[in-house]
Amino acid sequence: MLSRTHFIFNLMIFLILIKIKVFAFNWIILLIFFIATLLPDIDIAGSWMSKKTKPLSNFLHVLVAHREVFHSLAFALLMGLIVFLISQSITYALIGALFYFLHLLLDCTTKSGIRLFWPSKFKIKGEIKTGGFVEAVLFVTFLTILVIISITMI
Repeated sequence: MLSRTHFIFNLMIFLILIKIKVFAFNWIILLIFFIATLLPDIDIAGSWMSKKTKPLSNFLHVLVAHREVFHSLAFALLMGLIVFLISQSITYALIGALFYFLHLLLDCTTKSGIRLFWPSKFKIKGEIKTGGFVEAVLFVTFLTILVIISITMI
């Protein structure tokens, strides 16, 4: 999936969770959401996160292949642990792990798939072409739902 689809989908879920009062909005939660949503694609040149972290991402491109270690359940849990160690907040840790995992969940539906249980070679994949028509339809659908949720929150 493209960064924009990940972002809109995760933002839709973020607003739903705020609306049903799973957690209250604050700027730290927004920052964690943003990083966790886009961090898995740091390992691919050209992604939004890769462009914003050029020296680090260039180094990572040499070490790891795209859609392997950074697209694993292990790294999603590590994301939550890192957030917890920095913040000492279970809530923040769960938010970090959740939005990281939601990125992975969308990528499981693509033809390229991901090695969710890395280092296992087992790959989970679907039928959606990254950047293709079905993804565009999903993007518009998520965006429409996002707008409706936003309007109801006003």
